[in-house]
Order: sequence, then structure tokens, then C-alpha cells
Amino acid sequence: MKGMSSLGAAVLALVFTMTVMGITGKVSGQAHEPQEPRTIFEDDFSTAQPWRLYLSPEGRWEVAEGRLRNAGGPDSVYLAPVEFIADVMVEAEMRVRSPGRQCFGLVLRAQENNTFLAVRYYDQTDSLELLNYINGRAHGSGRGPKVGYQAGRWYRMQVAVCGDELFAKMGPADEAEPFWQLQKRINLTSAGSVGVLSHDATAVELRKFRVVTGVRELLAQERAERNKQLARALKMKVIVAPMVQRRSTGPARRVDVVTIIEGQRRPVEGDMTIAFGKKQKHLSLAEPETSDGVYT
Repeated sequence: MKGMSSLGAAVLALVFTMTVMGITGKVSGQAHEPQEPRTIFEDDFSTAQPWRLYLSPEGRWEVAEGRLRNAGGPDSVYLAPVEFIADVMVEAEMRVRSPGRQCFGLVLRAQENNTFLAVRYYDQTDSLELLNYINGRAHGSGRGPKVGYQAGRWYRMQVAVCGDELFAKMGPADEAEPFWQLQKRINLTSAGSVGVLSHDATAVELRKFRVVTGVRELLAQERAERNKQLARALKMKVIVAPMVQRRSTGPARRVDVVTIIEGQRRPVEGDMTIAFGKKQKHLSLAEPETSDGVYT
């Protein structure tokens, strides 16, 4: 940090108070009374429920042996028997049971004119991808990091929408959930239907499907838990420049601070206190202020 003189062989005591990257103190949108997360629909496919085809009339979905399966026909969406809803989290356990394309996902805010939001796992990039469908035409709107997908394994996919924000993640169903891997602003904020999709003749099957309301509180709870995890995992590397700079205020050294989380260089937002003897300097830091994760 610039402007601290006589650093010499000093030791700096650094303290961070953190907020989670990508989710700050609140989810955007109008103020609402807190609503606890609540499951409003759940299907384990032990019996057939009145799901319905959407987008294409040629989908070949069936319920058998405790699974909802698509026979691998053309791109297809299957909507759950749930009333129109805007802010919601949809969760499903899914796998692809045969070789071939591995493109599947979840649908939210589906309108009657084939306008909806879709998050799919896309095998060509090994990542989650947001698609905005407008009158049946798909428009790519960004993707997340690599998932490390393994064909034939059960995965839990979760997608939440709250106001004009979308959050998505996917990980092995028998492991702890990852944090949100895809976070995007969205334009479609109207209430709509939810469901599942299959792309490029993917023979996807589901064993669980769940719809949850109270998304604002759910996101806040997950953010708080993630803050605790990051606070425990946060490490910092301090690099003191060897050369002394001569300034009008006296000699000074450049100090770079690198924040490391779970073994990777990652910028974080928070408050930093730099203590040098009886002198202290307090800084409020934001991710955009870093250069490749380095605060100077």
C-alpha cells in the first residue's frame, strides 16, 4: 500500500472483513417482507403427474421406474404442473443414461409465446450456459466456469431467479453443493412456468425435481454461509518491494497484497486494516480495484 513510510523490515498485520464475491449485502429489487424458503412442488416420479410439453410438440417424455426420461428426440421442454411464479429456485437431480450429446438443463419464467429463461449444461464447453429464448429463438447470454462433468453420473442442478438476477450451479448429487457458478442480470422478470429441457437429442433422465419459494431469504442464507467458508479459507500473500521510493513525505515502499481462497488467487471485497507499530491505515476494498487479484 502506498504512502506508509519507513517500512524497512516491517511486519504488517492484515485483517479482512469479507462479503461474498458477486452477491453483496442484498439482492436487487423492491423491498419485501422476509419469506422463509418453502418447497411448493416436489416430484420423485413414483407416479405420473400432469407435466406438459412446451416449445416443441415432438418431445418424447415418460415416467417409468421412478424416473422422468426423455427418449432423446428433438430439442424439447417439459413443464411442471406449477402455477406461474417469478422469484423461485428450481432444483433437479439429472443424468444422461447413454452415450452421445450431454446437453440438459432447467427452464424458468416460461411464457405462453415460447419466451423463457433456460440454464443448460453444455458439453462443448463443460459449463453452465444461460439462454434467453424470445419467441422460440435462443440467445446465448454467458456461461460459467468448467464443471468437470463426468458422463453417467448423477448431478444436482439448481437455478434461482430473484428480480432481475439469476444464479445457477451444478455439482455431483452425492457431494456438497458448490457455490453459485453462474450469476447474471436478466431482462425477463415476468412470472412464468418452470420445467426441464433436453437439447441436441440428449437422453436425459431425472429422479428428483423440486420448486422452492422464498428465494431472497434462501440467497441471503447461502451468502452468509459462504462468507463463513471464505473467511476460514482466506489467505494473504504480502510482497514488499525491495526499492525505497523517495517522496516529499519521506521514504516509502510499495506493498502488494494478494488474496488467495481455496488455493487460487481471487479478489475479494472487504475492509483492510494495515497496522505498523502504533500507526494504522483503514481501507475499503472492492474487486474492480485489483489488478489480477493484487491490491497495491
